[in-house]
Amino acid sequence: MLASRLYIYHNNVKNIETDLLFFNQTLQNLADTSEIDFSAYSWYDLKTHSWFTWNLYLKDKDTKYKIFSQDGQILLLKSTSSGDILIPITNTGATKIDKLKFKIIPYENPYKVFTDKNQQPFVEVFLTIKNRFYNAKIWEQAVKYDLQEWFNFKYYNN
Repeated sequence: MLASRLYIYHNNVKNIETDLLFFNQTLQNLADTSEIDFSAYSWYDLKTHSWFTWNLYLKDKDTKYKIFSQDGQILLLKSTSSGDILIPITNTGATKIDKLKFKIIPYENPYKVFTDKNQQPFVEVFLTIKNRFYNAKIWEQAVKYDLQEWFNFKYYNN
């Protein structure tokens, strides 16, 4: 009996760790190749909410990205001239996203060219992920992680 409960617990941990790793790698890859799309945000809303947002907008030369949480999963909307592609980043069958929030730290006016002396903008990510059938009263189902991570983005003056 205990062995089967341990198996369930470790399987829940593995599923969450897999989703966290994939999300982290996806966001790091985007941070390496794209910039924050400040034009997608209202400056008033960002300043009013202390630079917190529920959506992360990014762009590179030909593509725009939106990362957000919906129906318990993290999604990446990739928009190109040929159309939109919606890519799930987390496994809805195994995990559930309770919170996904981004804090944009611009440091400087984002429309100004960054020099070697200026710091790059970065995004702080706050994420709460649970196993799909989370139950705090049953230890093997009570698997939950809170993640707080920072990602540096470059600013390209195109």
